[in-house]
Amino acid sequence: MENLINRILEIDEDAKKKLDNAYKKKSDILCDAEKQEDQIKEDVLKRVNGRVEKVEEFEQSNADEKLAELAKKTAEEISALDNTYNENHDKWEDEICRNIIPS
Repeated sequence: MENLINRILEIDEDAKKKLDNAYKKKSDILCDAEKQEDQIKEDVLKRVNGRVEKVEEFEQSNADEKLAELAKKTAEEISALDNTYNENHDKWEDEICRNIIPS
């Protein structure tokens, strides 16, 4: 009888050890899963930030190009207006004076 009780106690002790091991494995698995989740989030965030930087660089480059084109066009228009003025200002002065002062 005592042998049977000891055997039951051994089985109970083994069951407790197996249960403790199972809880530890569960805890380890959850901890690993959390670490993997954090790593995945970090990786995704890095990729997103990299893409955002590329888009910002592209948009800045595009804006700089358009600004340069606009500056060039503006300079050409100003130059054309200056040329028109230089070629015609004497004629315009004469016309204005003739319209103001009758002959």
